[in-house]
Amino acid sequence: MKKLKFKITPKKIIFWFYFLIIVAGLSAFGYISLFLYENFYQTIAQSKKILILQKKVAVETINMKKFDNVMEKIKQKTIPRKIKNLNNPFD
Repeated sequence: MKKLKFKITPKKIIFWFYFLIIVAGLSAFGYISLFLYENFYQTIAQSKKILILQKKVAVETINMKKFDNVMEKIKQKTIPRKIKNLNNPFD
């Protein structure tokens, strides 16, 4: 059985050192880019949307009595009715 011999030369050490530095740098760049995108860019984009939507919102006041009446009628319609006289077909 042959033993594999790895020679560690200064060229290989320098190559792997630079390789690890480049990989670490790219990873840090990717992480920083993702962080900035999620925490700054998306926040700015959402605030712009809010400003646009605020201009479109109706400025009229709401009559709360009419609103409460409508909500009460909707609630009454959704309450199931009780059946009083149900004929059992199996009797």
